[in-house]
Amino acid sequence: MARKNEISAAVLTVDMALELLGGSLGRSSLYKYLRAGLIPHRRIGKKILIPRARLLEWLEGNDSRPQPGPAVGHDRS
Repeated sequence: MARKNEISAAVLTVDMALELLGGSLGRSSLYKYLRAGLIPHRRIGKKILIPRARLLEWLEGNDSRPQPGPAVGHDRS
């Protein structure tokens, strides 16, 4: 039997993704990464759907999309 707080759906809404992340990422940061295309997702109308497996791959660094970080080639020395 699944625990009450366990998220096991194949596709997550933004609220479900936030619950799965357990507070390690805030709502505004999640939306920022979604807008930038860094977190795999699909938009159907106004609804954002995030594949659970792809979100977990992204978290583990196994996703092939670019990751946020310092810009390459911009040396300010």
